[in-house]
Amino acid sequence: MGRRGGTLRPGEEWGRGAPLPTDSLAVQSDADAAALVSEALARGVDPPPIHLEGGDLWRTLGGRQHAVGESDRPVSVVDVDVGILSTETLTRTFVAHVVAGYTWWGRLVAVMNAEWFGRRIVAPGAHPGDGLLDVVEMELDVRQRIEAFRRARSGSHLPHPGIRYSRKPSVELVFERPVPVLCDGVRIGRHRRMCVVLDRTITVSV
Repeated sequence: MGRRGGTLRPGEEWGRGAPLPTDSLAVQSDADAAALVSEALARGVDPPPIHLEGGDLWRTLGGRQHAVGESDRPVSVVDVDVGILSTETLTRTFVAHVVAGYTWWGRLVAVMNAEWFGRRIVAPGAHPGDGLLDVVEMELDVRQRIEAFRRARSGSHLPHPGIRYSRKPSVELVFERPVPVLCDGVRIGRHRRMCVVLDRTITVSV
């Protein structure tokens, strides 16, 4: 696939109904999907179509559990963005999100390609095929964070005077000291400087 498209227009459907692509590979998580993309790029080939069966990107795209015997049902096929996270020491591919900082104190930044992070709608309305990252940054005290996290279960934590929200194709983050970083839910150590950019599009189905 090529570079990110960013061609989504307001009101357009999220994907197109089609049979499950015969060459698609099924994955259960965002991290598994990102690993498939990374492996393909390392071999110098286009990533295969990916069939999502779980994860935050799957949920964002309207994925739902299906009963036994529905394997021949039509699926929704969507072109989505893939991001690249670069730190001082490593580079990682991601499909759903990068989260940096501490949960209960200091600066916490979520760079979202999906709406969901676990059980919370961190970036309400984020679309993984629009060519933009949704950046949610907070510096709240513990009481305010508890309330924001509670409201995030329904996506009603925004707007908030202590939460900055922006949408952009790339973002650079610099912290005062190394902080924990999650890439598609996987801990990748502590880092101080990060660059997050959308790199290309892939085809997924749910």
